[in-house]
Amino acid sequence: MANIVDTYYQAKSSLREAVKTLRTNISFSSVEHEIQTIVVTSPSARLGKTTTASFLGVAYAETGKKVLLVDTDCRRPMLANVFRQRPQYGMLQVLYGEVTIEQAAEESRQSGLYIMDCGGKITNPVEFINSKRFSAFVSEARKKFDVVIFDTPPLGTFIEAALLAAQADGTLIVIQPGKVQSGTAKDIVDQLKKANAHILGVVFNNVVNAKSDGYYYYYRKGGKSEKKRERIGRTASSHLGVGSKKKGS
Repeated sequence: MANIVDTYYQAKSSLREAVKTLRTNISFSSVEHEIQTIVVTSPSARLGKTTTASFLGVAYAETGKKVLLVDTDCRRPMLANVFRQRPQYGMLQVLYGEVTIEQAAEESRQSGLYIMDCGGKITNPVEFINSKRFSAFVSEARKKFDVVIFDTPPLGTFIEAALLAAQADGTLIVIQPGKVQSGTAKDIVDQLKKANAHILGVVFNNVVNAKSDGYYYYYRKGGKSEKKRERIGRTASSHLGVGSKKKGS
């Protein structure tokens, strides 16, 4: 498996442009408040959630921002695998007060992008996310980094993503059409709304038009749904579409 930073830069420019469009849409998704903490989740596993979170982290770091990418999926942590590096400490060690955020965050091959492993498996992740320690961790991460991205467990299976989304500035839902039933997608949106989460939008992953080798993305503009057709090349990594909407729309 290649380092995901290399995968990003070896991909066709059209894919990188799609990720940058996603980054831009996030920036413009909230007029009143800066989007600094972002939850990335999905209805189920293997839909490209970790890849999307990682690519987004690289795209933010490219602009000169100091970015922290945190693996909060302590049941099936993947960040260390895709970045091909295993930090000595992780999020759990920070929560236990054994190390500082700076000690647990390890810079990746992308300058300015730091990753933080989960740090071990726990049997009560819901209690951790709901704890004052975790809230303090999020607050401290805001002070130390320009952007903090949380790669979470699938919301269709576990509740932690909704709990974390309630503490974040915005949440992205990663979906692969054809692999997620509409009812399941609606259920996780309802979960996020009940948690009072700010849903930034939906990332349509691996959506390819057979005739044009392109993709479609949907977004909200002026209260009306629009569809735009773009080109994207086939690569070994994910094909990304972008969806975003403002809070309350």
